[in-house]
Amino acid sequence: MSKDKSKADDVPAPPMDALAPLSVIEQKQLHQCEEILSHGLNTFFDVGSALLTIREKRLYRTSHSTFETYCHERWAIGRSYACRIIGAAERLKLLDPKENIPKPSNEFQMRPFLRLEPEAFPKAWEKAIKRAKNGKVTPRLLREVVAEIAPSTFKPRVSARSSSKAMSNGAISFAELLTLLGEARLSVQQRETQAALAALEKIEWVFLGAQKRTESLYA
Repeated sequence: MSKDKSKADDVPAPPMDALAPLSVIEQKQLHQCEEILSHGLNTFFDVGSALLTIREKRLYRTSHSTFETYCHERWAIGRSYACRIIGAAERLKLLDPKENIPKPSNEFQMRPFLRLEPEAFPKAWEKAIKRAKNGKVTPRLLREVVAEIAPSTFKPRVSARSSSKAMSNGAISFAELLTLLGEARLSVQQRETQAALAALEKIEWVFLGAQKRTESLYA
């Protein structure tokens, strides 16, 4: 079970007609959050923060019985993906804004830290930044830092090819595909060639998998 799961979602939702209507302030909050979700699916921190607000304040309650169904029906986002970006946003908020250190630039840099408790993230990220050669925060470095802090939570790396095959079998939503495109574009802009190529490879496997499934229907 994901550590990012809200306690509120552990409690069965009351009948829809028993739910309190959204106040004027809550309606404004929901509108602001959904504006972010509509236009910022490639900015993982903003999306994670918006989803966190919607989940914690249960702003979905007048249209959906659970946060999971809200994400799925309103945004085509699976629970695991929502939990990942919410977890990333929760951890990023713990970084001291007064500290003059670079912040994670994409969701993939945050994923290894989801194995740690949120409170452990600031020190772990600072450690990774200090050890980064020429300012390059590589996936290997992040795995090493997480493994040193919490060895019991570290799992062997799944190859990018295997991960891509899993996505090509249908384990990816349209929103996640948009996120991959956004990450690739950001990496190109920042001249992070390897990160951009990794994102493009995943996107390629998604489309190849979709093509194979289509061909099998007409075989």
